[in-house]
Amino acid sequence: MYKLLIVDDEVIERDAIRYVVTNYMDRISEIEEASNGQEAISVATIFQPDIIIMDIKMPGLNGIEASKILKRIDDTIGIIFLTAYDEFDIAHEAIKIGVEEFIVKPAMNERIVEVLNKTIHQIEKNNQLKTQKKTMEQKLNQVSRYLECEFLNSIVTGEIESNQVNEYLDFMGIHFKNGFAVVCSIHPLDEKMSHLQYNMLKKRFSEKLKTSLEERKFQFFSNQVRNTIYILVYGYKKTNRDIYIQMIQEDFNKAYKSVEGQLDIKLGIGEEYDNITQLWQSFSQGKIHAKKSNYVDSHNYRVLEEESQKLCNCILECEDNKILPITNNILDEIITTSKDISGIRLKIYEFIILFNNLFANNSQFLLDKEKIYQDISKIETKGQAKEYFQHYVYTVINRFKVKKVDPTKVIFDDIKKYIQQNYKTNLKLDDIAVKAGFSSYYFSKMFKKYYGYSLVDYITMLRINESKTLLKNPQNNIKSITKEIGYLDPNYFTRVFKKHEGITPTEYRQKTLNTGEDI
Repeated sequence: MYKLLIVDDEVIERDAIRYVVTNYMDRISEIEEASNGQEAISVATIFQPDIIIMDIKMPGLNGIEASKILKRIDDTIGIIFLTAYDEFDIAHEAIKIGVEEFIVKPAMNERIVEVLNKTIHQIEKNNQLKTQKKTMEQKLNQVSRYLECEFLNSIVTGEIESNQVNEYLDFMGIHFKNGFAVVCSIHPLDEKMSHLQYNMLKKRFSEKLKTSLEERKFQFFSNQVRNTIYILVYGYKKTNRDIYIQMIQEDFNKAYKSVEGQLDIKLGIGEEYDNITQLWQSFSQGKIHAKKSNYVDSHNYRVLEEESQKLCNCILECEDNKILPITNNILDEIITTSKDISGIRLKIYEFIILFNNLFANNSQFLLDKEKIYQDISKIETKGQAKEYFQHYVYTVINRFKVKKVDPTKVIFDDIKKYIQQNYKTNLKLDDIAVKAGFSSYYFSKMFKKYYGYSLVDYITMLRINESKTLLKNPQNNIKSITKEIGYLDPNYFTRVFKKHEGITPTEYRQKTLNTGEDI
């Protein structure tokens, strides 16, 4: 529905137009009037009409001048000029303002209706175009954001080639000269904190930090991967880097105050690099500096020795959820302290020999040293180094599992108990997978492998079984049962119940009450 403002210094003209609109224009729901241009501006400011029928010749501020002001206030208003003359000069001036329709006095009812319908059609067309433009902008922003995240992830992992860099920078219109990494490592202070609260606090901190950097007109890419925020700062003068770091620390402290006492957040900043393909080193440095203080200024060998002991203990104790973080810590330490790929190969070999010594009493789980040396010699990139190292660790783990109880199954059994206790809440696959320490894809795959049904099917089964118990009590209505078992919509619950049991909840209740037995 649309709102109309009629502007004319003659009451009889306003009444005539109001009569036509009231009787022939159902799509116009509200009408206001003004007797001159100045009054029209005042009324329009409050009334906010969609369409204005404006007489041109009025005392004081005429229709053309008033229309210019109104168009500056809101250029979406459809203005129709009302005039006693069909003059070229007026038409020319009207087009300049953005007015394309005229009603020449005296006008037939049909003409007024025709012009109003054309104006409404044009407004709808303009609104549609604006909506399409907004949708396209949103999609473009989503694509740009996705590309930014992928681009930054590739930089962080070191898996990016010069041609990929140039393509992306050209696409985004960015000229890169130098940059450095900022890393924020985030963990809850309370281990019992819910994933929902944890994610909300992470989001609050992340948004405050990004907003502060944007307000300073910093140029940066950012992405959050689980417990870590990665930021690449670029587009600054080399001489200003220390000033930038100081401002980042100020913004970090300001954002941290919003979650202080609830999250433990550590800040790490890497060195500056001129070549974007080398920035993975800056991120590795930032990640190490964002960890506990014993990672900084520690001799490389001592760090590797400590981490290898931790990794060995985790494997022996079947603490799978700790293995990946420790493995990543070791990789970061190896990569950031190596000048080139040869150094990375050497440190990986040193670590594996050190690791083998710790596993001396369980040598049946280890790989042949000569085979290890040959495999490491073939490593040519950082990505291959990471892939080989992780493959080695998990090969040892898999060999160990042959002799031990499956520790992953233990994790899934614990998660299954957690689901049994919380299935009435809004459980989500991503949150449960994070709690288990796996990706959503891997969690879904392994859950079905262990239990023979999917996570969704299991939650549904628990909810349906609980609903059958509740249905036995006639005082429980369908709506309350729906809410009690974790669904929001009674109609959806009914459809799920019928698909699962073959009958509706109401039919199930009637049969149960009639027979006195479970169906």
